[in-house]
Amino acid sequence: QTYATSAGWTLSPGDATKIVYAQFRDLNLNVSATVSDTIVLDTVNPTLDFATPNELTTAIQSSTSYTVAWSENGTGSPIVVRDLQRYVAPIPAPGSCTGGAFVEDGASSGAVSPVIVSGLVGGKCYVWIQILFDAAGNYAVGESGAVLVDTTAGAPSPPDVDATGGGVFQPATNGTVFFRPSAASTITLDAWAADAESGLSYVRFQTLSGTGWTPTPALPNTDSGAPYTQNVAFSGGPSSGSIQVLSRNNAGIDSAIRTVTLTADSSAPTADFTTPDEPTTTSQPSDAVAVTWTESDGGGAGVASTSLLRQKATLSDSVCGAFADDPAFSAVPDP
Repeated sequence: QTYATSAGWTLSPGDATKIVYAQFRDLNLNVSATVSDTIVLDTVNPTLDFATPNELTTAIQSSTSYTVAWSENGTGSPIVVRDLQRYVAPIPAPGSCTGGAFVEDGASSGAVSPVIVSGLVGGKCYVWIQILFDAAGNYAVGESGAVLVDTTAGAPSPPDVDATGGGVFQPATNGTVFFRPSAASTITLDAWAADAESGLSYVRFQTLSGTGWTPTPALPNTDSGAPYTQNVAFSGGPSSGSIQVLSRNNAGIDSAIRTVTLTADSSAPTADFTTPDEPTTTSQPSDAVAVTWTESDGGGAGVASTSLLRQKATLSDSVCGAFADDPAFSAVPDP
């Protein structure tokens, strides 16, 4: 064909290394030696596979650093361009990044695998999208799995604890639990905590002090599903003690420890009349009287209820006879 500095050429079908040969002839019909060159025919896109975070998974962590790693294959020609872009979103639901409103976060990276990233922020989800180009211009796009970052413990920290049971009294959430040893009953402890970011992994009841206690389940009890409950039976005159409770979230962060005090209360409450004072007799012309008294509980639990009853007797020669309950008088509860 007529000499030219370039010429179109159709390669044989199939991706492979092709060899093109050429010879040249001058006007005096002198023919050059044969020259050749190779051409790699590559029509297949590169392959890409994320190792960390693996596709369709969510890695939950407390660390603000992460190593993004992937494998790549040019499938015929080398990878010449990498464009790794990070995306960020608020955590849409505890322990999940699904449905997050992701936006670009920072500049992209052209580095080879692995890429160590830092400066991640708690309360956020992260994913990475990688675009690869090979030397033939083929490309691949891949999206990594997600990384959920949670840097704080569940709330409240420590967990809240309520106690119930026969012969059991707790004046307020997290307060001292008073129990009557003779009741031979069970204290039921209900703990509560949650984690809006990574979700709660468990509540652990642990380290019960005192004697005469039978915990069910045995301690330490790692309860992984709400309601978080621990039963502690007592009989045979148990001593006062305490139990510790904590929570852990799915990022592996423990809450502070809640120590709930268990106090034996075998003392009955006492009352002391002020008017009319014991054991005096007061004479008066009126049929109205103000009855006053003081009351206390030496065991510490406090007085749960008060009921005032009236008795009457026949008065003869300024002497009171035998007293009996007055059916005309209704019991008066503590005001």
